[in-house]
Order: sequence, then C-alpha cells, then structure tokens
Amino acid sequence: MLGLERLRTMVQQQTHGGDMDSSALSLAAPQSFVQDAEAELKHLSGELRATNDAFADLLKHFGEKPDMSVHNFFSTLTRFIAMFESARADVKRMQETKARRERMAKSKNSTKLSTSKSSSSSSDGPSAVLNEIIQRGSAKKGNK
Repeated sequence: MLGLERLRTMVQQQTHGGDMDSSALSLAAPQSFVQDAEAELKHLSGELRATNDAFADLLKHFGEKPDMSVHNFFSTLTRFIAMFESARADVKRMQETKARRERMAKSKNSTKLSTSKSSSSSSDGPSAVLNEIIQRGSAKKGNK
C-alpha cells in the first residue's frame, strides 16, 4: 500500500505543479523522444547506405547498368528465373522421352533377336524353309 500512496502523491504533485513545473515536464518527454528518434534515424541512414552499396555491387555482378532501378532489376531477375525453370523442365522432359524411346527400341531389338534365334534354331527364315523343301523333294526323286 505504501507504493500506491507514493504514486498518488507523485501524481498530485505533477498535476498541481509539485517538484517540476509544467513547462519542464512538457519539455522532458519530447526531448527524450527527439534523442531516440535521432539515434534511430542515424542507424537507419547507415543501413540504407549499406543496402544501396550492396545493390550497386549486385548490379555490377550481373553486368547491369548502375542506374537500373530496383524494380526493373528484380522484375528481370524474376522473369529470368521463371524462364530458366521452364527450360530446365523442358530439358528434363526431353531426356525422359529420349530414355523411354531408347528403352522401347532396345526392347523391340531384344524381341526381334529372340524371335530370330528361335526361328533360326529350326531354320534360317523363309528361304531356309524353301531350301529344306527342295532338298526333301530332291531326296525323294533320288530314292525312286
């Protein structure tokens, strides 16, 4: 309760002109604010300078004109990234298509090889069948 009484006394003194007169009280708060604001402004000015320097270095790094606006630079960069990602996806799709076609061609070749091996084991295709028929026919004529 002692703290509450002390607070009431301080409020009464301030409102009735106790320890400080009203002009001193009215100047104390703005002076403190101005000092804090000046310090913050100085800090922000330094940050702005550093940001501008970093942006100038960025423009130089990408080979852009030093007077290019921030908006134009980042718009260009955003468009480039979107186009790059699109091209990357196209290349990936083409590679997948090529690989799929190669697998299909390999599969067809292996199927042809297995078919020709099975037919060559019994004969060497249609001409071999004809040759065999002719030979059988010749053998029958020779037996008569």
